[in-house]
Amino acid sequence: MLWNHRIVKHDKDGNVFYSVHEVYYEEDQPVAYTENAVPAFGETHEELMHNMINQMSALTKPVLDATMFDEKVSSSDADKYVTKTAIDILKKCSNKTSKE
Repeated sequence: MLWNHRIVKHDKDGNVFYSVHEVYYEEDQPVAYTENAVPAFGETHEELMHNMINQMSALTKPVLDATMFDEKVSSSDADKYVTKTAIDILKKCSNKTSKE
């Protein structure tokens, strides 16, 4: 089963937060993610750098909504659970802050 790091949006009782998870795929569709966010780690400095680079690559991919994993989602419906990339979200926040 293929996997990669992705940003997953969570909403727990109205508290929205984002975290990096390993997301698993079947037929190019996300089907599961790790229960807990994945920490940056490595047994060496180099391994840590590689791990962090892999995690940062998630910032360039669309953010996934955790609710899409609550039940099997067809590929035609998957778009409604995907938001802009984390970088786009940061740019929007940055623009909002600079206007204030």
